[in-house]
Amino acid sequence: MPQAYLTKSVVEAAKPKKNNYYVVWDSAENPRQHAIKNFGLKVLPSGRKVFIYIYRMDGRKSNHTRITIGPLSDSLTVLKARRRAEDLQAEVLAAKKGEGPDPRTKQKELAATRIRRKATAEDRELANVAESWLKKKEALKRSANYILDIRRTLEREVFQERKNAGFPGWR
Repeated sequence: MPQAYLTKSVVEAAKPKKNNYYVVWDSAENPRQHAIKNFGLKVLPSGRKVFIYIYRMDGRKSNHTRITIGPLSDSLTVLKARRRAEDLQAEVLAAKKGEGPDPRTKQKELAATRIRRKATAEDRELANVAESWLKKKEALKRSANYILDIRRTLEREVFQERKNAGFPGWR
């Protein structure tokens, strides 16, 4: 695996290979540089460049855990990715001492929270659409039994399934 002190010019010079991705690992070329062990740049065949950090929680007897810091972009520069890798390194050390959670577990929990938040917003939108549709039907002077039947069907077939999956229901 290639090694170089990751700078803007090194990242820009990294070119994709045809068949597989490769990783350029961070390494210090002189004593003034502060390289971060296990911090790297993954270069995909498509040309996409992603910053990663790998670690092992239980030494050599465990598998590597890879955390994606994020893709190279205007908002995620080499410097910001390096700072995030330093934070991850500190979190891993704290987790190994039993002073905090595994960073991967923390990252999974944050992702699950984002998904729940998005699903909740979608549920509210779905509930608003259903309620709006029912009001239109009521405005068309549909029978009360028809409206009640539709409402029960929606609650049973749509909203109950989502509620069982851990998402809030409508109303």
